[in-house]
Amino acid sequence: MSSKKSASIQQLLAAEQEATEIVKEAKKQRLIKLREAKEEAEKEIAKFKASKEQYFQKFTKEQLEVGGTNNELQQKKVQIIYNIKQKTQQKRPDIVKFVVDNVINVNTDLEQEQEAFIEKKKKGIF
Repeated sequence: MSSKKSASIQQLLAAEQEATEIVKEAKKQRLIKLREAKEEAEKEIAKFKASKEQYFQKFTKEQLEVGGTNNELQQKKVQIIYNIKQKTQQKRPDIVKFVVDNVINVNTDLEQEQEAFIEKKKKGIF
């Protein structure tokens, strides 16, 4: 019986040793998988970061170009306003005369449609 017990104990010890080896191997594989996942995540992060950096550089370049365009537009706007002021100053006497003439000499003649409406109103049609 003692040899049976001894054999059973040896069998249990061997099974325990095998289980320990399986657990060690599983932990080792788990660490390998974690390392691989971390490396893959770092690659994805680097790729994403490079993409965003490229977008930022493109955006910055476009904004600098737009800034230059805005300066050109601002200069054109100032030039147009200056030209309008110059033309207004040159034509000021004509403009004043036009406004005064139209304020003083108001056309009081009625249009045909207006006269027809007044006639109909007098007759009680409306």
